[in-house]
Amino acid sequence: MPSSPLPTVPFTDPDPFRELTYPNVIAAKRAVADELGIPLAKLDEEERAFIDAVVRETLDRRVVLARIRERFRRPERGTEC
Repeated sequence: MPSSPLPTVPFTDPDPFRELTYPNVIAAKRAVADELGIPLAKLDEEERAFIDAVVRETLDRRVVLARIRERFRRPERGTEC
């Protein structure tokens, strides 16, 4: 019995597996907390406002984490004055 070709449907979403973007603001904030290693509630109001602004602007993983790392960069050992 000859087999018929299987139907295919191309992905319409450029990021179907959510590898490039966070699925929502809550997921982005959880990733930020993981990156910082502390709960966001322990940050001061200005730092939380910065994080809120970043995740409202974009959910792109690279952009979010780059901005967080830039803002919360810890001084390297031996470089403190």
